[in-house]
Amino acid sequence: MSSEETKSLTPPDGTVTTLDPETMVVPAEPAQPEPEMLVQALRYLQRRVPGFVQLSLEEEQSMTRAAYLDPELIDRGIYAAGAWPEAEILVGRNAEELRQEADDIRRWDELERELHVFLKGIASANLKRKHRLGKAILLIYKNLGIWMSFDSRLRPYYEEMKRAYMKRRKKTKKAEPKKATE
Repeated sequence: MSSEETKSLTPPDGTVTTLDPETMVVPAEPAQPEPEMLVQALRYLQRRVPGFVQLSLEEEQSMTRAAYLDPELIDRGIYAAGAWPEAEILVGRNAEELRQEADDIRRWDELERELHVFLKGIASANLKRKHRLGKAILLIYKNLGIWMSFDSRLRPYYEEMKRAYMKRRKKTKKAEPKKATE
């Protein structure tokens, strides 16, 4: 196998991992990565993605109309660029370069969709964790209210939890819009 067929990745910690698609073995149950490790890997990937940038809302809005042209219009425009020699002078790229850019966009769109699915999965898993923790804390709060009548040492814990719980409820009520009187 040539060195071109084997790809090397150098993560932020400097270690070198060689990936060989022909001999790669994926364990039935891969090790659970730590969130911090995934954050480092994502930051590393950000530096590796060509053109990676964070746009302001205004920049995004100014680009939206031209960025989401009908695919048929794009195909017809590339075809026209191939038939009209002055198009290359006008846009600085020939029809083949425009076609390659359209193909690249389709490939990056696929990655973008997969990352959205990935992000939604992470958000859902974290919501489940938060829900599980929240249910446990509410159960503790409820039962502390009952048990403090049997054990007065629990009163300060219950009172602190009650204060925090009521503070959150007051903020929620203030945030709700008031109904207009008719």
